[in-house]
Amino acid sequence: MLRAELVVSSELTRCKIMSREILFKDILVGFHKKPIKECEVAFECNSGNYRLYVDKRPEDNHFYAYAVEFASCSFNAELAWDCPNLKVTPLFNVTAYHDGVRHLEFDREDEDSPGYIYYPNMKGFMELIGKVREIEVEVCRDCD
Repeated sequence: MLRAELVVSSELTRCKIMSREILFKDILVGFHKKPIKECEVAFECNSGNYRLYVDKRPEDNHFYAYAVEFASCSFNAELAWDCPNLKVTPLFNVTAYHDGVRHLEFDREDEDSPGYIYYPNMKGFMELIGKVREIEVEVCRDCD
């Protein structure tokens, strides 16, 4: 495969992952492509509908974060986040290094509106961003 084909292929995969509802179990976080279910649940808000998952690497002074919104599951609500067919809507993802957050992506592919998030819970969104900042201060030694 040519290098250009690899870039296009990874871009298409990224766009597919950031589109509307996706299977939770298919989300991979960070450069190491860690399954999201193996990441730490760093924060939950909006009545449990928003979650922030984090893969911290304090020894390397960086972390990856992935925020999702519960979309659907065919099982009991108490077990929703453990549901094998759980679908979520990605909200944003973060890549941070020793000097702090470098990449914050709201890159959503929804028809002709990349970056568009329909009817967000702003209080919950701000809480998620606030938690990212707390983790940034904790993990990234040169963030300020």
